[in-house]
Amino acid sequence: VAYARHLIDTEQEHTTFIQKFDKKSPFVNTHELQWVVNRLILNGIFGFNVFISNPSLLLQNSIDSDVSSRDISDLQTHDMPLLLSNSQIPPSSSWSLYTKSIHFDESTGLAIANIADEDVPLYENQVDAARGILNVIAKINRENRCYVNNNDDTTTTTSYSDYLQRFQTMIDQLSMNDTSSTTSQINETENSGEIPTLPDPNSALLSSTEDDDEQKPCWISVLLYQDKQDKYATFLQEITKHIHPPDIIMNLEESYESYPIPQLYNDNSTTTWVGTCPMDDDVYCQHSITTTTTTTTTNNNGTKLRHRKVTDIQFIEHDLEELPDEYKDPIWYDHVTQLRVLANDAERNNPTIGFTLRMPAVRDGEIRYCQAGECAIGNLFTDALRWYTDADIAFVASGGFKGNGWDAGVVKLDYLYSALQFPNTECVGKMTGISLFRMLEFVTRIVPFDAIDSDEGDQLLQVSGMKITYNTRIPIGTSRLIGVEVLNKETGQYEAIERLKLYSFVTDSYLCGAYLRYPEFTGSALVLPGEVPGVIGDDEIIQNMVANFLGQLDEPYDTSTQGRLRNNTNAFEVLDLLQSKEECPQNTVWNAEQVTCLPCPTFENVAFSDELLEYQSENNAMERQLGRIVLVNREIFDVSVLLKSKPRWLGFTNVTNNEEVLDSSSTIELAAGESIAMQFALNPSNLLASGTDRSAIASVNFGVLGGDADANVGCVGRDVTFEVALRVMPADELNNLGWIRYVGFGLFGLVMVTAMAFALWVFRNRQTRVVKILQPVFLMCILMGVLLLSSAIIPLSIDDGATSQWGCDLACMSIPWLLSTGFIVSFCALFCKLWRINRLFNGAQKFRRVVVKMQNVVAPFVAIFVLNVALLLTWTIVDPWKWERREIDNQKWNTYGSCRGSGNVSIVMASALGGLNFLSLLLSCHQAYIARNISGEFSESTYIGIAVYGWMQIMLVGAPILLLIDEGNPTATYFIQVALVFIVSMSMLLLIFVPGFINKKKIAASQRDMSEKTHFERSVRQQSKELSKMAVIESMARRTSFQHINNIETSSSPDVSQTFQAQPVPEVVVESLQRIEESSCDSDDDSSESSLNPLEAARARKREIEDKIQHNMHQSVNHNILGMADGDSRIMIDHDGAGDGDEAPRHHSNGMMMETNDMEQQQEGSSRSRRLNLLNKRLGKSFGIGIGDGSSTSNDEGGTDKTDFTMNDSA
Repeated sequence: VAYARHLIDTEQEHTTFIQKFDKKSPFVNTHELQWVVNRLILNGIFGFNVFISNPSLLLQNSIDSDVSSRDISDLQTHDMPLLLSNSQIPPSSSWSLYTKSIHFDESTGLAIANIADEDVPLYENQVDAARGILNVIAKINRENRCYVNNNDDTTTTTSYSDYLQRFQTMIDQLSMNDTSSTTSQINETENSGEIPTLPDPNSALLSSTEDDDEQKPCWISVLLYQDKQDKYATFLQEITKHIHPPDIIMNLEESYESYPIPQLYNDNSTTTWVGTCPMDDDVYCQHSITTTTTTTTTNNNGTKLRHRKVTDIQFIEHDLEELPDEYKDPIWYDHVTQLRVLANDAERNNPTIGFTLRMPAVRDGEIRYCQAGECAIGNLFTDALRWYTDADIAFVASGGFKGNGWDAGVVKLDYLYSALQFPNTECVGKMTGISLFRMLEFVTRIVPFDAIDSDEGDQLLQVSGMKITYNTRIPIGTSRLIGVEVLNKETGQYEAIERLKLYSFVTDSYLCGAYLRYPEFTGSALVLPGEVPGVIGDDEIIQNMVANFLGQLDEPYDTSTQGRLRNNTNAFEVLDLLQSKEECPQNTVWNAEQVTCLPCPTFENVAFSDELLEYQSENNAMERQLGRIVLVNREIFDVSVLLKSKPRWLGFTNVTNNEEVLDSSSTIELAAGESIAMQFALNPSNLLASGTDRSAIASVNFGVLGGDADANVGCVGRDVTFEVALRVMPADELNNLGWIRYVGFGLFGLVMVTAMAFALWVFRNRQTRVVKILQPVFLMCILMGVLLLSSAIIPLSIDDGATSQWGCDLACMSIPWLLSTGFIVSFCALFCKLWRINRLFNGAQKFRRVVVKMQNVVAPFVAIFVLNVALLLTWTIVDPWKWERREIDNQKWNTYGSCRGSGNVSIVMASALGGLNFLSLLLSCHQAYIARNISGEFSESTYIGIAVYGWMQIMLVGAPILLLIDEGNPTATYFIQVALVFIVSMSMLLLIFVPGFINKKKIAASQRDMSEKTHFERSVRQQSKELSKMAVIESMARRTSFQHINNIETSSSPDVSQTFQAQPVPEVVVESLQRIEESSCDSDDDSSESSLNPLEAARARKREIEDKIQHNMHQSVNHNILGMADGDSRIMIDHDGAGDGDEAPRHHSNGMMMETNDMEQQQEGSSRSRRLNLLNKRLGKSFGIGIGDGSSTSNDEGGTDKTDFTMNDSA
């Protein structure tokens, strides 16, 4: 534009700009507007009012064609229409309102037409289109009183213009005469039937507008030509011979330079100027056209005509790489600023997409490398297409590739657009080896492989996934295809093409939908079995596929040739996959449409509508049953069907009268695509008469023959069959529980009686020490839970043989309620019982006082119970179990009933409840394990552990057994379920309550021992009093005896006893001695003591009492005394090792002692301590014995040792 402003004298010269549409530059393809940016630049910035392109642009709007996925509707505008002269644009095309065939530029007087490529959709023959355009321009010039053709003056007048001249003359005459005369003249003229001779139309009709005509231009016709060089020469020869030849023909193709200097065509023998000024991206080309001034001439009729012709054309070219500084004016700076903004936007959309080795140029002047054979850019695009679609093979046409390649290293997105400008998408399908051969044979037949730009060379296919071998020494136009190998994706090896093997293919949407014969090869010609015509996608353009392909590579893409297109000039044996009828071997059939020998028909497409028909007859119902089946012929030829065999209890009948109509001699003719319905009758009586079986499966066989008898020589037919199963139903088998339900009732009764007996035992002994220790509240909860758990046997025993459907539904839903609630109540109560004991004894071991109340341990029980009820309510409301009958092995007569839910909620709820019950079991196991070392009097953990682990084993074994049992065996399922419930319930009762009963017996015996001990202590106290008295009596007796002895000695009496007895003894002594003598009667050796005198007897009794006291004291102090009261329990530990006062510390065997809140027991213990101290003092004073700290002392008075009894820790 800057060149034009400075090279053109705007006062003397007029200018028009013809800009070619840019669709290949990196800038256009990477800008966010993409192709639409042409409108912004050409019309918005530079103000151009027209642009040119080739016809392929008409297919690049997604709303017009599947070839492209790009929306370029914004490119279409009346301010800058497309100039395209050799295309037939239908009204349905979006371009119909935005395209014109001729651009009349008023400033220059040029009528410009664009003759572009042909051999594309919507194209018109170049010569025919140019002739029509030149005729239109000539007609307009005629209307503008311009000289059109100096060799044919007759073209300046036509019948229409001649009549128009005469009509205008009549109007002029009427205006000069009055109305009457005019009317008379018209009437005379009409009556005579003659039209008066009129002057020339150019002088008469147009005389009033000559001044206006002088302002109308005489158009110079200019044809811009864009096509191959071989077509250009033919076009010049044809169009210059036209009656209205063009004034100028400009070749814009950059691939060749014919007539580089403008000149008259054919050595000045025509008036047409020709020249070539390629529209190169790097060259500014200006056509300076000089025309003669408008002159006036007169034709044979004297009409004034203007004549304008071209006298000279000069081409002005400048390199666009460097613009002279003097041309960089403010307008240029403004344009550059706007373009720089657009360029920056494009650069941001131009990322690095991958790496390759050096990519060679596709074109170099007139050389087209991809038209000569394999080229690297073709390998890249086809590899990307095959990778993206996972197809077996890929191919694209070579004509679309352009560009100068790029250096090794990074690859940007604009590189791909410079190589292939069109935003085509993929087209995928399937073709056999035959169809692939046809396409490749056509390509190698027409392509010259000479790297010279041509329409045939453009059709050469660049491929991936296959290798093509050809021989260019074989004359063009004949078959030159030597071999085709296709890559096996599984083995990675290339294998020879197979005629009937299916290959998935991918190509671009333009080749598949618009390019010459390729839509036929990839679409309509794919008619063989399994072939799929190409389907155009619309989700991704090819350039983006290539970008994704390069991005996923771990190393730069190898741009070297891979031997995919090989020219073997030494091989002359061409590949031929097409066959003739005469070549068909045995067991094959000739198919003229497919031009191949196909295997003999297998009649696989002749088949019955069903393979197996099943019928059932009720028991004792012997009437015939009717059946129906359809025989379909889906082959492409007619067939004959013959009945071969059938069972004796089946016969084919007439639809109306049920008479048998088919036998072994009957034949059915079926045309291609036809079907026939056959009716048959089944006779159960014949089945039962044939034997004892109540069911049978038999085949019905038909032989199939058909097709062309001549073509199918050597082919054999096949059998088509269907099977019929007939079963005479036995009596209904409901598989109800029957008598076994009473076994379940009995087991439940046994559990209930046992539970009630234990409940009665707990109630009656609730105040006893053993029951208090076992915690009666939790015992009653366990009993209640066991009753609920075992009561599930009742609904398990109910089926529809015992009650109604409603009753069965109610029983079904009560099962999980009873099982889950009973299990939770039992095990939570057990858990709380063990938890309470563990907390008490764990606190004692840590030397701290712990108070465990009932509400402290009930909380977990309540939480688990509430969650259990919530789950059960949800289950009951949303998806309750209902009684449902199902068939066993699809036998309608053999059914069983079970409880099932209608959805998945019941499964979820059952799983959740199972998990909750298992959690309670685990918690009980854990607490039982913790309590394993606690005395069995307080925690029956040993038995509970045995029970819990036994239950876990029962569940782990019982659950798989239930799953393994056939669901069609309800009796076995019921037995296992009842057995599991009974075992769990009964074992819980026995293992918890029987040990308590045994402990109660042991504690009763222990209490009897304690009673005897208490009796002994009372006797010891009584005897201690007597010993005190005896000490006094002994002293008095000693003194009395001494006195008597003295008296005897004084009296010198020989009879001592008489003397002794004769002395008076004090009454108190006598009474004491009598009491001692009476008490001594309890001694084991009465005879030995009877001979003793009273004093000796008293001393012997004293020793006896001392021995007895010592023996009983040893038994007493070694007996553990431990008491526990109802209500809250407390543990008191003396950290200093001693109790209150002077009392020795008292401990349990585990280092602790349980105290009670019972004040009476505290007072009794205090009184007992005082009595023991008193007894100790009395024994020490009277007899020299006592209870002390284990030391030994000497009695000063009597000289006897005092023995202390040492008490152990249990005292």
